[in-house]
Amino acid sequence: MGSEKKLMDAIRIVHEFADNIIKSRMEERAEKQDEDLLSWFIRTDDNSANSAEFLRDIVINFILTGRDSMSSALTWFFWLLSSRPKIQKKRLSKSLKRYKSKMRNVPAKNTVSTSYVK
Repeated sequence: MGSEKKLMDAIRIVHEFADNIIKSRMEERAEKQDEDLLSWFIRTDDNSANSAEFLRDIVINFILTGRDSMSSALTWFFWLLSSRPKIQKKRLSKSLKRYKSKMRNVPAKNTVSTSYVK
């Protein structure tokens, strides 16, 4: 498969994903009156609808922006955590306690043996 074909398939998948988000939000709006950022773009101030292509581009921008800001935030979080061993140890201890308490309620057949948690 050529690179152009792969690109077109990837674009189609992203467009379908964004279109499903918009369709879902439009259906939810009919049921409840909650307003969020996407809902504001679905209807303009003069109560006319924006184009499907415009809404799809907005959703894709939200996804890409969220991805970049999340990766940046996680990078800084782990850098800060790694530069403070005392906090790192405390955070690990709390995470392990929480993980172990949640795992008590999971049947043994649904778990995978992990040596780093024991």
